[in-house]
Amino acid sequence: MTEQAPYRQHEQNGRKFVRTASELLFVGLIAFNWLATQRAAAAMHYAPFLSGRLIAHVYQPFGWWWWQYRWPHSGLQIGNRVIFLAPMWRVCEHLVIYPMLVLGGIAALFTLFLMKPHTPADLHGSATWADAREITKAGL
Repeated sequence: MTEQAPYRQHEQNGRKFVRTASELLFVGLIAFNWLATQRAAAAMHYAPFLSGRLIAHVYQPFGWWWWQYRWPHSGLQIGNRVIFLAPMWRVCEHLVIYPMLVLGGIAALFTLFLMKPHTPADLHGSATWADAREITKAGL
């Protein structure tokens, strides 16, 4: 049987915060991956063989993952220049991982401090066992 307590609307705010924070973290993940992809494409001088091109010099957000899988530790020759890719992949990983860890940690801290502990369900009453303070207050 589900609990019907329309007077407890404050619990919904915590769920709304968690849902909104999760959605913002997802958008942040896409944005940081897009930034990493654009920086990697610019470092490779927008080579014509790069996959995932949407329009002109704009690539899909997770394109750098595919490029890293395709060319993990090699060097890429573009014109007379050779670009070593391993350092570039590390920079892309740092562009995505560190900001997401910071934002995830901030969201977790806000969730920890803003969410109130669950109160006991009152579907069948809200009686609980007395603690030491309540026992001394009752004079037992």
